[in-house]
Amino acid sequence: MKLRYADDAANEIRKIDPDSALTARTIRIMVKQGVIPSIAAGNGRRRLIDVDILVDYLSNPTKYAEKK
Repeated sequence: MKLRYADDAANEIRKIDPDSALTARTIRIMVKQGVIPSIAAGNGRRRLIDVDILVDYLSNPTKYAEKK
């Protein structure tokens, strides 16, 4: 489990794929929409994202669409 804030999660994705168009804003939107799970941190406004789940979602989004 690699928990990161959205900015750091986007950087982790860029390490895997340097040409990735995924931004921290896109990750925040996916969290807000409930597409990927997150954990509240601090006062609850910041969210931690498991990078492994994010990568899994990006690899197979239909797997997560069935849960909705």
